[in-house]
Amino acid sequence: MNYYSYHDSNGTHKRILLTEGTLPGIMKDLRETAKKKIKTEHDYLEYSGLPYMGKILDCDPVSVQRITVAVQAAQDALAAGREMNILWTCQDNSTVEFTAEQICGIPVALAIHSNQLHQTARQLKGAVDAATTPEELESITWPE
Repeated sequence: MNYYSYHDSNGTHKRILLTEGTLPGIMKDLRETAKKKIKTEHDYLEYSGLPYMGKILDCDPVSVQRITVAVQAAQDALAAGREMNILWTCQDNSTVEFTAEQICGIPVALAIHSNQLHQTARQLKGAVDAATTPEELESITWPE
């Protein structure tokens, strides 16, 4: 007899006799679990840091608020024809001095970063939906 052991989307361990009749239920559970893992990794990567100008900037919700305020100030300075520089603390606690133009580029980089993660997650979830065996599902992982 061929048994299949796995954890469902709630983390409950299951051990089921693998037959044609049990495969659809197992696949449903495994798909839910795989999608939950993809979302967890997406969220982790989205908030774990933003690569920008050779540095990694914090991009958790509070940091994004700070970025928004800095961009507004930079846009005001540019509109008024004034120079503006901000010494920004990076994720590794080092600092980098940004000009107003560079500060205005941070949201663009953040949008690109977020979109890339979203597109990767969407593709992975599509592969999860297309998988027909537990082994195929197990091979679907977030790219390094």
